[in-house]
Amino acid sequence: MLGAYVAPRGHVLQLWCDDVPTRVRAVLTRALAYATATRRTVPEVTAFLDRVCRQLEPDPSVTLDDLRRHARRAGYGALDLKE
Repeated sequence: MLGAYVAPRGHVLQLWCDDVPTRVRAVLTRALAYATATRRTVPEVTAFLDRVCRQLEPDPSVTLDDLRRHARRAGYGALDLKE
């Protein structure tokens, strides 16, 4: 997974891609999986998005509105997060 850390034989590697649209898709994919795994709150998902955006450096950063649009396009409907 893009931006994920792997520790084979005690080494730490970070998979990276120079293509910004690919990194944006990776942020959206990871955040959607996080948000839908259990009922998350808006602050939890926002903090997760901030953390993943710092790791993958999409430009501009992915917002909660972007994630909501992605959820609809991916067939999840409205992303129902607790306040």
